[in-house]
Amino acid sequence: MPVFLLDSDWSILFIFMPDGCTFNGKQNIFTDEQFASYEIGEVLD
Repeated sequence: MPVFLLDSDWSILFIFMPDGCTFNGKQNIFTDEQFASYEIGEVLD
């Protein structure tokens, strides 16, 4: 998980989701709209 500090007020975070991950039913980081559109077991693209 690389974090690159460009200057004292900036940072960038790259997070990669492994291919074939499925929705487990927890909202976690999804917006309400995204959460409502997924079904448990659906593959996340």
